[in-house]
Amino acid sequence: MFLAVIDTGSFAAAARRLGASAGQASKLVARLDSGLRLRLPHRTTPALSPTQIGQRYHSRLRSLPDAFDALDQTLGQAADSPRGRLRLTAPLSFGPGARLTPVLNAFALRHPDITPDGQFTDAAIALVDEGLDAAIRVGPPADSSLIAVLQQRDRLQTVQNHSNPGRCARKSGGVGSAAGAD
Repeated sequence: MFLAVIDTGSFAAAARRLGASAGQASKLVARLDSGLRLRLPHRTTPALSPTQIGQRYHSRLRSLPDAFDALDQTLGQAADSPRGRLRLTAPLSFGPGARLTPVLNAFALRHPDITPDGQFTDAAIALVDEGLDAAIRVGPPADSSLIAVLQQRDRLQTVQNHSNPGRCARKSGGVGSAAGAD
């Protein structure tokens, strides 16, 4: 309201511009004067003009809408284009040279402003404590506060090595790796 009062030179004109009453405009500026313990406009019958401190206050306030517009534009552009670091964890069987690496490489090409940062471990990691954004895990989540989204069903099958009939291996159809079991 103060900007409009100084710009128009009257409470009535400022109130019309902002859809308020002249009395409301006057009260708002008086409340601002009181809160700052300053007199911002000179109130005389024929005209309203800013005091010296009121003029300085007006000039500083005048730049704020432009700054807010610039901030809104910057944030809007950031929302249109994701950027930053994507920290994720996955089991060792998904790690370097395995199935997740080509997916991360393709993701990085598609989203050049995002840097994927993968940690490959079979250890249980506290995602929030470690600052991780996402995790790929096999099986149900151990922490009930996490949100799990099923991406693929895996089936487990037992296969036998014909050259060594006493040794069997379990093979996961989705992961493509085998863990020996005697």
